[in-house]
Amino acid sequence: MVNYYKILGVENYASIAEVKLAYKAKIKIVHPDINPDPSAAEITQYLNQAKEHLVHPETKEMYDRKLKLAYLLEIQRLHNLKNRKSVFPQINLRQRAVEMEEERKLRIKRKYESGLEKFPFSLRMLGLTTFLIWGLQIMYSYYFIDFASYDRQRLILGFAIFSIALVLAANEAYTRFIAKSVDTPFRFNYERLISWVLVMSFFGGPLAISGINTWRKHYLLTHQFDFVYAKIDYRESYQNGTVVYYEVNKQLFTRLLDKEIRDLIYLEDGTTILKYAKANPLICEALSPEEWNRKPLEM
Repeated sequence: MVNYYKILGVENYASIAEVKLAYKAKIKIVHPDINPDPSAAEITQYLNQAKEHLVHPETKEMYDRKLKLAYLLEIQRLHNLKNRKSVFPQINLRQRAVEMEEERKLRIKRKYESGLEKFPFSLRMLGLTTFLIWGLQIMYSYYFIDFASYDRQRLILGFAIFSIALVLAANEAYTRFIAKSVDTPFRFNYERLISWVLVMSFFGGPLAISGINTWRKHYLLTHQFDFVYAKIDYRESYQNGTVVYYEVNKQLFTRLLDKEIRDLIYLEDGTTILKYAKANPLICEALSPEEWNRKPLEM
């Protein structure tokens, strides 16, 4: 529907007086007798049509009703079109996401199978298992730290090796599951399973090493132990910890005991008495005065 108000350059549903003023102003500019432009005649024709529809109250009222109805129909049409477009794009986007995921899995499968030709799965598992055991072994071996030595750095190194090997193992399992799922979809959520195993192993490995070493300390200090004089290092000691150094089999050891000096057996020459494991002299504990009085020891 032609909007004659727009042709005259006035607002929709303008008054008859505004329409007449706009018509007179326009016709003086675009009339063919004045304006030599080839389109002047066509514009003048539209202006005359606008005048016929809008300068008489009856025709203007009828035209205004048709214009309102046309606007309402157009709004309804745009609303329906928007609803249709809001549904189909979602379906297309969802389908496209599924297709992209399938393409990604196919690329991973091709790359993984190509890598297996150069580095077989059995060798990968052997290498990852070796690094996992190696990291745990380092943590196990240097769990009892010699004061002012590099044992702490070795313990951190063992944890780093174990963590890296664990992440590589999880990535290997994830890639293998994806490659297998291209041909045979799995009924379980392997991504969640791998995540849980990774988190549990990440915390469970060090906790298991800590538990094993705690048991080892208890067992050795109960069944395979001996006693030694230890010199107290007052300069390195602090309120809640005492640094001592002692010699076993002509080898010097230095340990940080989690006891205050006043809680130790204190001898006149600035020494105390430790109970140590024969298998590893770093595994030791300080005797309290109560223990010394309860069971005299032969040194």
